[in-house]
Amino acid sequence: MQHKLLLWVLLLAAYPLCGQQPTIQDCLGAIPVCVPVYQESQSPSGVGNYSQEIGPGQTCNFEETNSIWYIFTASQSGQLGFLITPNDLTDDYDWVLFDLTNVSCQNIRNSNNVVVSCNAAGGGTCNGLTGATGASSSNNQGAGCSGGNSAFNALVPMQAGQTFALLVNNWTGSPNGFTINFGLSTGLG
Repeated sequence: MQHKLLLWVLLLAAYPLCGQQPTIQDCLGAIPVCVPVYQESQSPSGVGNYSQEIGPGQTCNFEETNSIWYIFTASQSGQLGFLITPNDLTDDYDWVLFDLTNVSCQNIRNSNNVVVSCNAAGGGTCNGLTGATGASSSNNQGAGCSGGNSAFNALVPMQAGQTFALLVNNWTGSPNGFTINFGLSTGLG
């Protein structure tokens, strides 16, 4: 009888170690996107159940806050382009595009060279529209709107079968949501 009681106590104590259920605010719970225009009517707050998914210094100068993750795979080779349009144009959204073709969500934090494009520009005239539109030749835009930073990055070359995760970070914390338009892409099919 004591052995059964001890076994139950050990099992119940180990239960929290099994991990949390991923949400759309975690890479493991990323929303699969297979449409050219994706509408997010409300932006969540917080960082989900896995708060340390990206490593320090791994992105273009921001921490994950009020985030949401998306995942998609290129059906053919081409250029990846997208535009994020906030429902409230005074909102500031930052984003990071990861190449998950050869790594999993659990390995992002410790993997080199998985960041494909990143934009943390914001404030002043950099709030509002952002994305990889080809309006800049850079794939890395630092924080703020000064020092040559732009709200727009270069288009991203992609190969058929390449899998991407897009982390969209709601810097202003607005609940208003946004639209992601992948219409600038060739190769998402």
